[in-house]
Amino acid sequence: MSLEICQSDNKSLAKPALSLALWALLFGFELLCLAFNYKDNQAYTAMQSFYRGTGSFLSLFPAISYQQFHQASLTATGNLAFIWFALWLTTKHEKKFFSVNRWLLSSSDRWFLGVLCLSAFALYVFRLHFSLQDFPISGDEHSFLFQAKLLSQGRLWAPAHPLQEFFNSDWIVNKERIHSIYPPGNAYFLALGESFGAPWIIPPLLGAATLPFLYMIARKAFGQELARFGVCFVSLCPLVVAINGSYFAHAGEMLFLSIFIYSFLKTLEKPKLSWPFLSGIALGIAINIRPQTAGIFSLPFAFWGLRHLIRHPKETSKKIAVFALGLAIPLALLLITNKLQTGHPLRLGYHAYWEAEGGTPTISARFLSSKKNVANRFTRGLGDLAFRIRVLIKHLKYNVFSGLIFLTGIILAFWKRNKYTYLFGSLFVLMIIAYLFLGGNIWQVRYYYEALVCLLLLIPVGLLQLVRLWKKGTQESCFPFLTIFLGAVIAVTLGLNVKRGFSPSSYMLQLRQPYDTVEKAGIKNALIFIRNVKLFYPKWYTRNSPDLSGGVLYVLHLGDRNKELMDFYPQKEYYIYDQGKLERISK
Repeated sequence: MSLEICQSDNKSLAKPALSLALWALLFGFELLCLAFNYKDNQAYTAMQSFYRGTGSFLSLFPAISYQQFHQASLTATGNLAFIWFALWLTTKHEKKFFSVNRWLLSSSDRWFLGVLCLSAFALYVFRLHFSLQDFPISGDEHSFLFQAKLLSQGRLWAPAHPLQEFFNSDWIVNKERIHSIYPPGNAYFLALGESFGAPWIIPPLLGAATLPFLYMIARKAFGQELARFGVCFVSLCPLVVAINGSYFAHAGEMLFLSIFIYSFLKTLEKPKLSWPFLSGIALGIAINIRPQTAGIFSLPFAFWGLRHLIRHPKETSKKIAVFALGLAIPLALLLITNKLQTGHPLRLGYHAYWEAEGGTPTISARFLSSKKNVANRFTRGLGDLAFRIRVLIKHLKYNVFSGLIFLTGIILAFWKRNKYTYLFGSLFVLMIIAYLFLGGNIWQVRYYYEALVCLLLLIPVGLLQLVRLWKKGTQESCFPFLTIFLGAVIAVTLGLNVKRGFSPSSYMLQLRQPYDTVEKAGIKNALIFIRNVKLFYPKWYTRNSPDLSGGVLYVLHLGDRNKELMDFYPQKEYYIYDQGKLERISK
């Protein structure tokens, strides 16, 4: 059964001419803000421009870091004007939108999900394969691909080079063994694509495969109609497009957490033991991909399961045992991987990396490995939390206006007092609080990605509540408003991605510059010493194959020590790369 959001009587809106005039004037500012915030510059990366520089309501996510206060104000005003216009349009031309709604709301689930998944997959492929040209734009993504190449060769690690200092790279352990600092889950899937020479196809596949599970969860929570709008909004959210069009681990994490949620809900309803087994397997794979996120995500479900155990101890205890069996299988895989990579089943790649760097691990890793007393660890965690709260308050003025409508929609969704709205909301709150303690960067929205996706399913519920404040009528009469809104989301998302597809970001072009410069010069057998770059320190650029094969090797410039590496490779040519220029050198 669908949630009944609106009431039964019908009422006209305010003067349509005034609504149209306001929209024509103010929505122009909205488009101007969009154009400005998606402009390429060094401050916004190809990834960040999708979710750090936009305050558009059409993006379904508020701004995180506006550079100027008036931009956020204009964007929020444009959002309000657009809503006013959409309400007026649905009142005047409501019947014209029912032909679209008829397919969207009345087609079979098979057709709806088939079209949605294929469309989303094509969009995500376009983002990664054409916009980013399959290039890992961050050290994290490079680390995942590096591990995937090892796994595709049947290895978990490679022996370090005798002169390993020249080959140091961010987020890759380079001690006695070379491997990624991250758990192997994401790399296992990328390795499948790597074995076929197409790792870029994996994240879009994982992202598209998530949508049916999200749809089934939302259908159970809010009914078929709102679930269809919700999953459409999720698939088109620029943040979702950015993540599923990248090599980050969040796409796979979201897929298996969605499977976990769906099978967990089935476990509570059905006597079949296959559901708790699948739930345990899915959560275990999620732990292999992003352990912290999976652990945080499972907390509300643990309390939910405990409640059922108290009420139905005999039946629930059997399901818990089967769940634990399913969970143990991927956990055993993780422990074995840790043992083979780091020498200890409980020693993560994080620890090996930071020990090699001579520093301390992230907060989460310190909690697992530090020998200091609990009080010191807790004090340090509180210090980090206080710092991040101060940063959040400092920049709140850039976020509050542009996020007003988004937050309003979410808050209004909670008026229905549906247990699923509280579940999704609690996931979001837990994720923020946990990552404040665990050391997540306050600007990196992707840390909260999995919880945000669940939160986005509430958007149509909240929007229909918002419509109720303006337009009295049945729930069905409110759907044309969502159709207009969905059309705007489609137009903006496609427009931004097509633009980036044919015009790659300047940030990505700068990251590729060392490799493109060498390729244009026709160099085939050389050592390229990286000395200076514009954006980041050289360790971001040492993206060699795990076994250091190939004619061209990109290495760090270590001054007088460069001669040691030249002696090791006497048959190669030698160049120094510095700010876009190549200089031929000799021993």
